[in-house]
Amino acid sequence: MLIVGEVTSAEIIECIQPLESDLGREIGFRLYAPEEFAERRESDVFLQKVLSRTLIPLLGPTDDA
Repeated sequence: MLIVGEVTSAEIIECIQPLESDLGREIGFRLYAPEEFAERRESDVFLQKVLSRTLIPLLGPTDDA
């Protein structure tokens, strides 16, 4: 899961732990502050690969991606 925003890892973990329990598996995520995402999106191989695929927005717009 790719997350861009002003949120902490602890907040994300708190939200996804019930889902992980329901699914019986860990949900991996990468967290970027908006500024870091903007700086790295063109040079980071992981981000380039993710952004080249179809995005499934869970919350908020993807037009900044």
